[in-house]
Amino acid sequence: MPVLLPNALLTTARGSFNPLTFATNPPTPHLTNVECYIEPTKAPAFRVLPDAALASTYMATVDTGTDIAFGDIIVTITLEDGVTPWPGDYPQGGGAPGSDPTSLWVVVYHLESAPGLFASRMLYLGRYTGQGPLHI
Repeated sequence: MPVLLPNALLTTARGSFNPLTFATNPPTPHLTNVECYIEPTKAPAFRVLPDAALASTYMATVDTGTDIAFGDIIVTITLEDGVTPWPGDYPQGGGAPGSDPTSLWVVVYHLESAPGLFASRMLYLGRYTGQGPLHI
C-alpha cells in the first residue's frame, strides 16, 4: 500500500463459470487477508464514475494488480489483527461481512489507477440486504 496505510483485511470469494451447465457455480474462497484501506464512499467520487459505482457504500484501496474485480463477494473484513471484525458504521460489527447472514457485500465496480509510483486499485463495495425486520 504505497499511499494509504492499511486499516483492514479483506477475504473474498468468487464464482466460476461452468461450461457444462452454462451457469455460474456458487462462490468459493478466492483471496484471504488482503490488506486494504477502507472508508465510506464520498459524494465527489460519484461525479466521474459510471452508474455501477452509485450502488457502492464503501471504497477499499488495495495494491495495484490485486485479483479482486467486479462481482467478487467480500466474505469478511477484519482489522489488521485478522481476528477483530471491522466495525464500519455498525456497532459490534453488525452488518459487516460475515457477521450478518442476511447481508451480501459485493464489489460493484473497480478502478485501476495509472501505473507509477502511487498505483492502486479502488474497489467500490455495495451492501445488499436480503431480509429486513419483522413487523407485526
